[in-house]
Amino acid sequence: MYCVNGGATNSPITWTVTNPSHMSEGFCTSDATTTPASGGPCTGGPAFVTTPMNYYQNYPYFAFYFLVPGQSETITLYGIDPLGSPQQASVSFTVDGPTNVTTLASGGTGIDIVPPPTSIPGVSASTLPWVGDGIPVGDTVCTGCPKWVASVTPPSGAAGTYQWVQVLTTDQGAYVTGSSVLPAQNLAPGATPSTPMLDTQYPYPYMKTTTYPNDTAIDDPGSTLQLYTGEVTRLFMAKMYLMWIPPVSTLCTSYQAGSSAGCVMPVSLGYNTWGLSYDVINTLQVSTNDEITYDNWVFNPSGCSKQTPSVWTASTQYPSWSGIGK
Repeated sequence: MYCVNGGATNSPITWTVTNPSHMSEGFCTSDATTTPASGGPCTGGPAFVTTPMNYYQNYPYFAFYFLVPGQSETITLYGIDPLGSPQQASVSFTVDGPTNVTTLASGGTGIDIVPPPTSIPGVSASTLPWVGDGIPVGDTVCTGCPKWVASVTPPSGAAGTYQWVQVLTTDQGAYVTGSSVLPAQNLAPGATPSTPMLDTQYPYPYMKTTTYPNDTAIDDPGSTLQLYTGEVTRLFMAKMYLMWIPPVSTLCTSYQAGSSAGCVMPVSLGYNTWGLSYDVINTLQVSTNDEITYDNWVFNPSGCSKQTPSVWTASTQYPSWSGIGK
């Protein structure tokens, strides 16, 4: 595969790598810019070409993305010099990145029915009860909610930052309202284990810093228990991915007039598969708390269970989704 004509060669530049499976799919361009080629000979290649080096205007700069830390890699470039002689150059190195990676899952102490006032962000009807695995009290604060903290050994002098991506594989709910039994509704339409949906946005928004930037994620799946509703059920399953973003190399930005575009990309470190389910029933009896009168709800003893976050699965698999689930 070739990427750029010209430069200090009289032929297309080609390359080989020792472990293509350790690289991102990447891309390259035929005009020495950071714009991906469209239908060109380099589409789908394992590299891209940025603006030529400032001090060697005829020599393109190749950037390769490797996903597996701790592995030895070799890249070899081939070309024909201006005198017509074949030339090649190789470089070998060990890919740096976080090691001893896992996530410390905590919270998720059990599904609770919380009487009002709940003061849950984004829930205007704070005079209604809440059912969920924890009580959200802010975008990144949640009492008893499921929480994941990245536990890593960062590369020396290159801690980088983190981000999380959650995809929904199932999110279904059913309701009994008055004399009507509403069938199960897909709260994340289209979400299945084979066609997951993105939870909220990319990256996952409910992150905070414990040790390294954005190394902690929190979730709080739950429901406000509305008036005139007799029963509420929910089945929720998801995958929470941990991504590492390497620090931007000044060498890369210097080749691009100070721009960091294309210098780094998030690397997937692994994921947790987790979920919960609940089934709650309105007793049609009322209570009063803090001068708020509300319906009493109880768990259906045969229909409520909880799955805690799973054992960490290390993987370079990237999250994928077919739409936004909620």
